[in-house]
Amino acid sequence: MNPSLSELLERAKCLVNQTTMGTTAQLPVELTLPEVLQKADEMHTRLTGQSMDSQRTIQMFSQSGIDMSKMARKVQNLQCMIFEPDEMPDTDVPGLLQRMQQKSIIDIIEETNANVFKTIEKRRWQWQFQEWEDEKQRLFNEFDQSDTKTATVVMSNAVISSLNRIKQLYAEEIISYNNNQQRRVSLLSTFTQLAQQQLHDEQVTKMWQVLEHMAKESSSCIKARQQSPQFAQQALLYVEQGYRQYIRSSLRRSRIGFKCGGIPSLYHKVKNFVCIKLQEWQSLIDFVDVVRRRPLWPHVFYSLRCGHLPSAVQFLKDWEDPQPELRELLELMHQFKTDPKLIELNSHYERLKMRLVNEYKERLSQCSDPFLKAVFAIVLDCDPVNLHGQVLQSLEDLVWAQLMLRRDLQTPLTISDVEGMMHYAYGSNYLNIAGTIPIFFQLLVLTGYFEAALEYLSRTEANEVHAVHMAIALNELSLLGVASNELEPMLGSHTDDASVLCRLNVVRLIINYAKRFEETDVYEAMNYYFLLRHYQSIDGSSLMLNVIGEFMIRNFRPQMLDLMFGKPDPNEPTFYAGGMLDRLPSTNFDKNALASKLAHDLTKRCKYEAAIEMHLITGQLDKAMDLMCCLLAQRLHINSPKENLRMILTKLTNRLYSGGAPCSLFLSSNEILAFKLLSKLMKFFDRFHAGDYDQALEVLDDTELIPKSYLEVDFCLSKVKMLGADAVKVFPNVLLSTMKIYFRQYKKQKSQQSGAMLLLRERAKVLINFAAYLPHRLPPNINMRLVKMELQMQDN
Repeated sequence: MNPSLSELLERAKCLVNQTTMGTTAQLPVELTLPEVLQKADEMHTRLTGQSMDSQRTIQMFSQSGIDMSKMARKVQNLQCMIFEPDEMPDTDVPGLLQRMQQKSIIDIIEETNANVFKTIEKRRWQWQFQEWEDEKQRLFNEFDQSDTKTATVVMSNAVISSLNRIKQLYAEEIISYNNNQQRRVSLLSTFTQLAQQQLHDEQVTKMWQVLEHMAKESSSCIKARQQSPQFAQQALLYVEQGYRQYIRSSLRRSRIGFKCGGIPSLYHKVKNFVCIKLQEWQSLIDFVDVVRRRPLWPHVFYSLRCGHLPSAVQFLKDWEDPQPELRELLELMHQFKTDPKLIELNSHYERLKMRLVNEYKERLSQCSDPFLKAVFAIVLDCDPVNLHGQVLQSLEDLVWAQLMLRRDLQTPLTISDVEGMMHYAYGSNYLNIAGTIPIFFQLLVLTGYFEAALEYLSRTEANEVHAVHMAIALNELSLLGVASNELEPMLGSHTDDASVLCRLNVVRLIINYAKRFEETDVYEAMNYYFLLRHYQSIDGSSLMLNVIGEFMIRNFRPQMLDLMFGKPDPNEPTFYAGGMLDRLPSTNFDKNALASKLAHDLTKRCKYEAAIEMHLITGQLDKAMDLMCCLLAQRLHINSPKENLRMILTKLTNRLYSGGAPCSLFLSSNEILAFKLLSKLMKFFDRFHAGDYDQALEVLDDTELIPKSYLEVDFCLSKVKMLGADAVKVFPNVLLSTMKIYFRQYKKQKSQQSGAMLLLRERAKVLINFAAYLPHRLPPNINMRLVKMELQMQDN
């Protein structure tokens, strides 16, 4: 049985009373009174944190104005700062190493990914470039049409030039050459001086020097050039003069040359040069006719190598004339050198030469002296097979020997002979050796193959700039065999040419070179194209105008027009001045002809906006208006940006009505009315696409093409019948846009329960009836949309 709450309460009271009475009756005291006081004092100290001594100390210092509590806090702060324990460093070495390893792995992965992406991008562009090159080569082979890589046109006030120092120097000379047409100097001489004074390249200077030297006695016909006695003598003279320079430089470098001394003549220079060569020969056993340890035939050979026959004769005399017939032959050769025709008339010369040839074949060909055999073989032209490798140690020596062996001019050197000499001197891979490029070029020039030499030099990027300007210089002197048009191969021939490699496509060479910097250095490129002014294309048009026109079509933009043609004169809109074309010599250049050709080409390519700009420059407003009307009919109803179109429209309008009246007498009234109507319709569509329906209807009312009531239908139909072809094309879109305006305004008025709904319904009905009476059929989709919107307005 559970007790109740009242019973529990009474029990609790009893227990409390019993406890109180028991405690009062007998207190369990175990401490004395002093101990109780001490315990109480300790308890007070623990609770308050201050002992009696502390309280007395505080009392004493407070009388002097010192706050002990504040000082205690400061001391405690100082203790915390001084005795603060040092932080233990992180000694988790495995974790640190693991994090470093993970970071390294992530870095390697990211770097690998970046390298992979770069490699892929590089290979992609390489493949793309290779594909472009293959396509270009295919076009060359099939159509013989040049093409170069296109670059992004950067039209700004501060364009970084694509010309390096060498190209800039050449371009400045070309500009000066074009500007000084009345007092021109030879470009070949100008470029040779430029190479000597400013290019600071010995190989390039030598190439220009040999070209200038050989161009003195050259002909534009390669057959006449190779078989001309003057050309052969000129080549031989250049090789011999080069060896004289080599002897002088060797004597200057050698102490032995200074010690030898002697009179400063070629005879003594050869004598001193042989003294230097004696140091290279280990023994004189193989030499014959040695006097005082000086062999005779090296002196004779090096005299002949320098082209100085009197020195060779003098050496034979000084050595007591061991070969009197040879000495006599050399004297006759020296006499006949000024007039080669006398050799054919001198029978004694031929008999003397025949005896020496027999002597060489019978006795001297087996001689151990290589210089003696080389002298007889070269002077008598009796052993062309023997290359005399012990004596002819350089490629220049081989060329000199071959030229000497072909003095009769019956068998001129061919390209195969030149390639054979290169193969003998440098091996089968001589074309891959960079140092052989200038040497092979000089060989081709010395043998008369100017065209092949220039084409070979143009293959390398470093030498292409020199090859282009060499071709320009020779072409200005009419010393090159050139291709008949720009579509032919770079190096080829015609059916009536004697050689297979005798025509260089100078036009393509110039165009390909100038295209590489025409976007950044326009004026320099125009001067290179100006050099093509005397050439014609296959269709008979000016090649210079074609090239400049193609450049402008590729880079056509308003900035380019201003750059090339300049700004129009405010007083004479058809006169443009201040452009890049004005800086070219005006005697052979017509800007209007270029603009007309550009307009024709742009129209054929359906670039009507650019063609209109060109017609405005030439003043052909009738053609500009025709194109503008055609362009407006195609684009004015489309909701797209038309800033360029509006700019051209403004220009054409200003030109038509400059001074308040039309500036052309060749424009009919119908053409002007059609242009004005299309201009208004363009404003209508602009307002329509912008959502300004009220303003759009106001512009449309001004055209008087769309009726608002049944009374205006006949009048508007008569106006529509007078529309031109361009306006008729765009008229269905005018009807559709007008119906859209009615329909959208109707929906807006319907939400407001306005009374204008009936008026809009009536106008929609009038528009449908008007469309039914049009003289031309509407497109089915537009007709269906008109009817659909009108029915929706009537049903609602």
